[in-house]
Parts: sequence; C-alpha cells; structure tokens
Amino acid sequence: MDEKTKRRKTRTVLRASVTKHINKLEQEFDELDTEAKLQQHLDFLTNMLKQINDLDSQIQALITDEKIFDAEIESAIEYSQKINKNESLSMIDKFSYLKSLLGGAAFNVVNGFSLSEENYEKALKLLKQRFGREELVINAHMSKLLNLYPIQDSNNVVGLRKLYDTCEVQIISLDSLNVTSGMESVLFQNSKVERKKNFNNHYSVPKPQHSFTNSGKLRESHRDYGRSYNSPKISKTVEYLVPITENNCIFCKSTHNSEQCLSVSIDDKKDILRKQARCFLCLQKNHRIKDCKKKEFCDICNHKHNRALCYRLGKAGDKNETKTVTATSHCQENNKNDSLIKSPHAIYLQTATATVKSSTNEEHLPVKILLDNGSMRTFILKEVSQELKLPIVRNETLSVYSFGADEAQEKIYDVVKIRLENRDQPSLNIEIEALVTDKISATNLPAPETNIPKVYKQLKSLQLADSYEYKENKIVILIGSDFYFDVVTGRIKRLNNKLVASETIFGWCIQGQGDFQNQLLSMEIIVKEKSISDQMREFWELENLGINVDSENKDSMVEEIMRKFEEGISYKDKRYKVKLPWKPEMKNALHNNKEVASRRFQTLKKSFINDPVYFSEYSKVLEDYRKENIIESVTEENEILSEDNCFYLPHQAVIREDKTTTRLRVVFDASSHSKGQLSLNDCLHTGFNLLPDLFLLLIRFRIYSVVVTADIKQAFLQIEIHEEDRNYTRFLWTADPENSNSGEILRMTRLLFGVTSSPFLLNATIKHHLKRYVDKFPHTHKLLENNLYVDDVHTGEDNVDKALIVCLESYEIFKDASMYLRKWRTNSPELFHKLKERLDWDEIVPDEIVKIFNDWCDDLKKLSNIRITRHYFSSALPKDIHNIELHLFSDASIKAYGTVAYLHVELNDGNIITSFVASKGRVAPLKTLSLPCLELMGALLSARLSEKIMKGLEFPIQRIFWTDSSIVFFWIKGSPDKFKVFIKNRIQEIHKLSNPSEWFHCPGKENPGDLISRGLSVAELEN
Repeated sequence: MDEKTKRRKTRTVLRASVTKHINKLEQEFDELDTEAKLQQHLDFLTNMLKQINDLDSQIQALITDEKIFDAEIESAIEYSQKINKNESLSMIDKFSYLKSLLGGAAFNVVNGFSLSEENYEKALKLLKQRFGREELVINAHMSKLLNLYPIQDSNNVVGLRKLYDTCEVQIISLDSLNVTSGMESVLFQNSKVERKKNFNNHYSVPKPQHSFTNSGKLRESHRDYGRSYNSPKISKTVEYLVPITENNCIFCKSTHNSEQCLSVSIDDKKDILRKQARCFLCLQKNHRIKDCKKKEFCDICNHKHNRALCYRLGKAGDKNETKTVTATSHCQENNKNDSLIKSPHAIYLQTATATVKSSTNEEHLPVKILLDNGSMRTFILKEVSQELKLPIVRNETLSVYSFGADEAQEKIYDVVKIRLENRDQPSLNIEIEALVTDKISATNLPAPETNIPKVYKQLKSLQLADSYEYKENKIVILIGSDFYFDVVTGRIKRLNNKLVASETIFGWCIQGQGDFQNQLLSMEIIVKEKSISDQMREFWELENLGINVDSENKDSMVEEIMRKFEEGISYKDKRYKVKLPWKPEMKNALHNNKEVASRRFQTLKKSFINDPVYFSEYSKVLEDYRKENIIESVTEENEILSEDNCFYLPHQAVIREDKTTTRLRVVFDASSHSKGQLSLNDCLHTGFNLLPDLFLLLIRFRIYSVVVTADIKQAFLQIEIHEEDRNYTRFLWTADPENSNSGEILRMTRLLFGVTSSPFLLNATIKHHLKRYVDKFPHTHKLLENNLYVDDVHTGEDNVDKALIVCLESYEIFKDASMYLRKWRTNSPELFHKLKERLDWDEIVPDEIVKIFNDWCDDLKKLSNIRITRHYFSSALPKDIHNIELHLFSDASIKAYGTVAYLHVELNDGNIITSFVASKGRVAPLKTLSLPCLELMGALLSARLSEKIMKGLEFPIQRIFWTDSSIVFFWIKGSPDKFKVFIKNRIQEIHKLSNPSEWFHCPGKENPGDLISRGLSVAELEN
C-alpha cells in the first residue's frame, strides 16, 4: 500500500471518529452540567482537527494517479514545487516523495543522489535546469493547445466545456510566461536552425560543458520534433478552421459521436472500452469510472454510465433490446419482409398509451395505440378482444389491399365496441368500433426518449401521449381515419421544420423526423402470404432440380451422429426407441424454460376460454395421445418439484383445413428459450439429409405402368423417445381452463413436431428398420429405399399383381415397426379394389385375422351372460314417482358412432333410479368423414331413437340430449341455413325431432356413448 493510500485511510478513520463523537455529544449535551466536561470534549475535537489538517497537507503533496514522465515538463516542475512548499515534511521526506513521483528521464536525473538534505536541494536545482527551461515549458503548453481533439457535435455541451477549460488553463499558463498571441513561439518546433541560435543566445554554460550541453539540448529538440511527426496523426485545433469529416466514433469508427453509436452492441462497447482503458462515464482514457470527475450522468436513465452504454438507447443485434423506429403499412395477417436500415434521424409515429375498456363489463387493460390516418378502418388485436371478452356487434366482409400488393384479400372481420380512456384523466374518453384482426404489426414501436421535453422547450409543460412507463411496445389498437379526428383535438405545436406535436385526448403525440441520429429504422412491408425471401428460396430449389451438383457432406460430425444413433436405438414390442442427438456438453447447459412456457400457456388458456370449440378439439387430440401412451403425466413428486435436468415446451395448434385426417395438430416450440438461455433446438444436432434425390424420385415414378402412393400414419408419433430424455419434453396442460388450480405437467414419449432433430430421427429409424428386410423382401426393400420421401411412399410396378405384392409387403414391413400405411392412391381401379378387399374370397385368411375372428366369435357366446333389468322402476310404484327424464348420450370415433338412452327416475323420497333403455351403433361410412360430422351423425341417432322411445312410453317424460362435441353442440344451437348441405340437412332433422333447448354438452370422460364408438369386449361390458 503506498503512502497516499495509507494517509487517506487514516484520515477516513479520524473523520468517522469525529462524526461519531459529535453525534454522541448532541445526544448527551443536556447532561453536560460542568464546564470541565465541555472543555474535555473541545480539546478532543481540536486535537482531531489538527491531525486531519496535517493529513490533508500531506495527501495534497502526494496527489497523483501515475508517475510524472519527462514528456510532461510542466507537471514535473509543478509537483516538485508543491512538495518543496509543504512545510510539514522534512527535507529527506520531500526527497523520498519526489523520487516516488518521477519516472523516465526525470527519475534518472535524481536517481543517483542518496537521500540527504543537501542532495535534495541539488536534485531540485538540477530538475529546474533540465526541465524548467522557459522555452520547453512554453512549447509543452503550445503542444497541448495544438493537439486538442475537435468537437464536431455542437450539441455535445460536456465536450465543449472540457475543450474550453483546457484552452483556458493553457492560455493562462502561457500568459504567466509572458507569451502573447503574436509571438513566434508557436513556430518553435518547426525551426531547427532558429532553435540553435536561440540556445546560443539565451544560455551561458561554463566550458567545457557548454558545447556538450548545447549539443544535447539540440538533439533533444530534434527528438521532440521527430516524435511529433513519427507519432500517430491526430486532429489539431487549427483544423477547426475548415470543415472536416473524420471517424470519431471509438466503437465503430464511423462519422458520428460515440455517445450516439447504435451499430455496436452494449457488451461489445464495454469490451472496447476495457481494451482501450477508457472510462465508462466520459469515455476518456487512463482512468476508471470511480475516479471520473464528470458530474453529468446518462441523460436517458440517469444512471452512472455514458449514454452510449444505456440499454434504452439501443442494442444492436438483440431483437429484445433494439430500439427501433418503425414505418409500417396497413395491418395484414400475411407474412412480412423486415429489414433494418440506418437512418440519419429518428422517425416518430403517432403512438399513445391508453386504457381500453369493454362497453359491457368492467374488464380493462393498458394498451399501446397507433394513430394512422392512412388506414381507412380501426383495428384491435384478437388476443386483447378475447381477454376483454368484448361482445361481437356484427361481422363485415372487407377487401384489404396491403402495401405493394396487386390484388385485394377478402376476409370477414368481427366488429367490437370499445372505450378508450386517458390513462391519467379517465374523463377524457371515446367509444369506438374496431375490426378484430390477428396481427397489426410484428414490429414494436417504443415511446419517444425521456429527454424529448428537455430538448424541445415547447413540451416541458405538456403531457406526452406515449411514455416509457408503459413497458409493452406492441401495437394493440390501430386507429384509422374512421375515428382519427375524434381522437385528435386539432391543436399542433411545431417543434422544428420536420417535427410536430399533435394534441389528442390521450396527450401530445410526437410525429416526424427528430434530431437524434443513427436510430435503427425498421421497415415492415407486408405483401403476400409468403415473404419474398421464401418465394425466392423455393423458386431456386425447384429451378435447380436435376442440375444441381451433389455436394459431399463434409460435416465431421456425421459419422459421430450416426454412430451414437445406432448405439442408442432399441426395438421392443414392435416399436423403436431412440435417444435425442445432444450436442457435446449441451444437455447440462439447458435451462428449464418453465417461466416462458407458463407465460405462453396462460395466453393459450385465454384462447380456450373464449373459444370452447377450439379447446374441445385441442383437448380431444391430447386425450387421444394419452390413450395411445403418446403422452404421460409427470406423477412422481420428486420429479414434479425438480426443476433441473428438464425442459418445458410451449405448444400451440396448427390447423389445416385441407387435411382429411389430422385437421388439428399440436406443435411444440422447441426454439423457445428464456433471455440469455439456450433452447432445446440449440442443444440438439439437426442431423443430416437422408432423403433420396427428389428429381430422381420423380424420374423413376414415370417408369411404372401401375403406380401407387401411401403415407405412414402419424409417423413421428410411432417412434418412442428414450426415458432419459423424456423430461426434456415436458409441457403444461389443464382439463379446465377457467380453474387456475387444475393444471398438470405432461411429457411426450414420442418424437415431437417442432424439434429440429425429429425429421432426421424418423428417417434414420426407417433406414435402420428397412435393413432387416434386405433378405426377406429384397425387391420391395430396394423400392422403399429409393422411393420413400420422409413418410410418403411413391412406387409402382409393371402390372397389378406385382404392384399388389409390393403394397402388401410394404404394409407388413412398416407394421412390424408399429407404422401403418394409409391413404392408398393408385392409377389402377383394379389394384384399388384389391387393396380395399385385401384378400380374394378363395384365398386363405392369414392366421392373425383368423385369431381375431375366432376371439370375436367366442365373445358372442358370452353375450348370454349379460342381464338387463326388465322393469324400469324396480320396486317403485307409480304413486312414488316424482319425475322421469330420458337422457340420451351420443358419441363418435373414426370407426363408429352411436347413442345410448337411460331413464332417470326421481322418487318422492329423493332416491334416484337409473335404467338402461336402448342403444344404437353404426359403423362409420366408407367415405371418409371428419370427426365432427360423425359426431353429428351420432346426435341424429339420439334424436331418432328418442322419438321412437317416446312413442312407446305412454306417460309424461322430459328429454335431455348430451354430446361431448362442442362443435356439434354449437351447430345444433345455431341456424342450419349457414352450413353446407350435409350438415344443414341433419341439423334440420334434429330440430324437427327435438328442441335445441334440450341439448347440452358433457365432458368426454363422463359420456357412456364412448363405449359404443370405441367398441369393447363382452368381458368389459360385464364389468
């Protein structure tokens, strides 16, 4: 620890002791009744004050942050004089401190002297002779003036103040040396010949040292002159006389002030400052922020750092932190093409924050609003409309043109009524109608900077409509021309020739081009359903078919990935199990992501609450998954509580109206991650392409006279994930979205949609499986090897018989892996019928089918064991009956649909009797129908069966119909005229046979009709 630090610590202790003593004295002052006690305290404080003053003098003599080198001529003289004037130090102490402060050539001058009082005077005299020459001191001051850094930004008040202070100090110092503005001293370093003359004229040195000293001084002048030209070129003060353009930014070397740089991330800026030993507050070199004398802090957030390091200013390369100014077209639901460009100035749009309320309930939310009089209509996001439970006023069909589009897109919009209020003055409000849309803008619009009112004095007393206090920058409501002029008051303040402030009921909106430079301008241009980049990529992929050069896969990880895959795959009970292909050391680095998944699930639950049909379809898919062991519950308490070695996946539905089998598919977002964390996809190898060349597949497909296609049913879901990886596929679910306590943790046991490695694992598993049939079915194996694209088979043969053999063998091959080929298509009607029949009447039935048939026949014999009570009312008499209800439950699956009827008898004493009446089941038609249509067929059976039962029962009875299909329930409750013919006709018949008020919805688990649609054995029926 150096002397300066020791003395400072001692002074701190003394000051603390004085403060503590004074505080104690104030508390006990009334108890000090004698003058002696007061004098005692006074003596103590006087002594402490003397010690502190002595330490102040000693520290003042030692104040310096680094050694004084010979290049700093005036500093060497200044500090030596300070030490010499300090009377509290002895001569030897002064000499010791002087030595500790000097460095370089200055230190070498005095280093040879031993520590003594006599030598101190000699050393001081020698320093003055060497470094105290007036012309050198003048030259040092002039060099500092000429080497000042230019300040190009007139708004940089701090920089200008520092420049002025530096100039003032140097000019005053020169004035004390009798240097005036007209003297030739400024030319000192440019005239070597004149220097020699001046040296000879001004100095008288005793011989023989005279010649040596002059020669040495002249060489020092030459050295200093050479340094000024060999050193790195810097801007001189005289350069202010002409306009200059120079790379001033210390971060990106561009021509803007460092404090306004947005092209380098905050972290990279900090690294640059550390490497260059710069202060985080003033950006200058050779001191830290704790030693910085700059008093002004960040003008954006008021924290102790330079505004260039403020996260609110912007963070290049980080979507979540980038501050953007956005120009956007009309709202559309199509994809967009985003680009970031550098704008010389910030562009402000009319944004505001307000409170939106429902016109029918007390629900309300703070929202971000964009005023856009270039849009004809006003819009609101669907998710907010659902959250506020806004009632739909009507529907409107609109043709919407997006920016750059040639054709309009026609769409039906829901219209809702909302109330917008000023966030501070609710009395300032407006009621408007808005069209509900899925998306307004994919780009966020941050509020104007907090220092806007400081820059523009006209805004100081005004309330801005948009504020940093509201952190959400997503545009929720766009107010178009239909209500724009109801929101603005008409008052406008022009801040400059390009920026105005407009008054609205929400406050003052800033609009136009600001003075802040180098913001990132995000241009959002929405044109077509697919972005231009996607269209171009797809175009070139198709364009290069057949002519692209096969590139060898040079990935060094290919062999390693395949080796680990082969080691991890297993086969049991006709199903394959695989391990996820983890990148090295990534599995342990994965964060659980539960917070993100939970937040996304809360949004999904709101959608379920507002759309029961959507929830019914979604839950139906997951319920089927559960029955087929595709998902499982995390039931162990230690597993539920553990947040390590697991990953939670957000999920959503992808609905494909064009699909005939799987309309709704649950897709998991494996790219989701917390801020600064890795996603599951980040930690997994994508794998590599195992698919055949698509062009060659098309070429081969035209060889065959009889062609056939098929696909594997839910191919991903037929491959199990190894138990050790299943906790990384967790997700959240609830059976009751409105009950906050009904949540559960589930996890996938099969390959997931949305995981980057799933396609590779599927293709690698199929390749592995096909190898087992090289000898058993060599021809079919070869066809499948070359003509299987993902999960689609495209093959053929020369005639129907050969094609049938290929189909049957292919079916058997995939069946052994619990994969089933479906959606058979062929150009041969003969083959199609054979595929339907599978077997000719004179062919021997396979043993497997024989066993199934025999088991079914044996079950028929057991039907005689089933007993149903004949009497509906058991032992009850008619006079004991209070009420009778007929309950009919309908249900459907892809195989069958049906209905079952029960009598619900309530007795006078409160007891209940339930009696089975009848049931009807039907096999699903050969023509494929969607599941909701089959559920409707089941509901129609209920209506028809009830009509017959009512005719047979000759007493008053109340009917109640139940269905577990939310879609069918709403169909029956609605008007049949708005549906297509198939649905319309059946709803009309249901309305004819029953009243819509008699229909109710029940949970699928509590529907006895499920037994009819799914089928069950006699043994199960008995139990």
